Amino acid sequence: MCEHSQNLSRLIGAGFPTYQLLSWSSTPPTLSSLVPKIAPRPLLLIATAKVKSERDINRTRYRAAGEPKALWVVADTGHTEAAQRHPREYARRIVATFDHTRAVR
Repeated sequence: MCEHSQNLSRLIGAGFPTYQLLSWSSTPPTLSSLVPKIAPRPLLLIATAKVKSERDINRTRYRAAGEPKALWVVADTGHTEAAQRHPREYARRIVATFDHTRAVR
């Protein structure tokens, strides 16, 4: 194994973040810092009602976002399971988001 590969293996093994490895950059910006910059592109935030901190941070992000924007607080599941638990509602919201995307162009 060449020296570069050994160094790379040590970095990866030490938990070196992939984004730094690929971009040679510092820590990426947070979602909260990017939200105000997304408009006029549409934003759909999905949060679970089960976790107060997730609900709160997504409400803060929602307030910071420009239009068009939507916040879906899913009462009975986590945000990553929303598509499986509520496929029609998920599809409706995704289509609405893409409809806004077409309108922005």
